[in-house]
Amino acid sequence: MELKHTPGPWTVEEYGDDETPTLVIHKDSESRICFMATPGSHGDPAKIEADAYLIAAAPDLLEAARLLEDAELDRDACPECEGEGEPEACGTCFPTFDDARIKRRRAIAKATGDADYLSAMEREHGPDLIRER
Repeated sequence: MELKHTPGPWTVEEYGDDETPTLVIHKDSESRICFMATPGSHGDPAKIEADAYLIAAAPDLLEAARLLEDAELDRDACPECEGEGEPEACGTCFPTFDDARIKRRRAIAKATGDADYLSAMEREHGPDLIRER
């Protein structure tokens, strides 16, 4: 599928000084996605920053949704389980669903700026939960 948007990962960078910071979401120094309102302009600075992280996570969230969609479509044609039962019980389906879940959890942590989210999930579900793919 051809991407119509700037591919990720996107990051949030702060420029300027403490008096007039500007949040910029970009892929790299040549590909700026957007400039966020500065804390001195309109709105709550914490909400502005939270919005910036949510926007920066958009490509990751989209990728996680697509991985889950692909896993569900592949499951229907699975020769092992034929789309029946829980995907965790199928040796063929489980890795695909697991990859989508891991990507989803990483995207949620990026979108919320909450590294503690991954730590809590890892404590609850084990260290393999956030393994690198």
